Amino acid sequence: MDIKSFNQFLNEKKGTTLYSPGKKDAVKGTGYGSKEKALDTIKIIDKLKKKDHMHAMAIATTMMNQAKHSANQTQGMRDSVPVFKKWIEDNRKT
Repeated sequence: MDIKSFNQFLNEKKGTTLYSPGKKDAVKGTGYGSKEKALDTIKIIDKLKKKDHMHAMAIATTMMNQAKHSANQTQGMRDSVPVFKKWIEDNRKT
């Protein structure tokens, strides 16, 4: 399949289940926009880590990286980074 055909295929598939990111792995109520939202997220992933430690670590790492590297970073995002960093350090398996 050439690039033109592939692009056409992608355009035809937009809006289908092929492009519904996050539904399987998304965790409702999580966020990194402020320290308060980060603390709420920590409560959620604390419950999740008992079932799936790797998924909880991935969420915390993703949230921290998104807050740290956002193109439109706010003070709230900067304040949330240490919350996630501490949780990751405290929950890292040795």
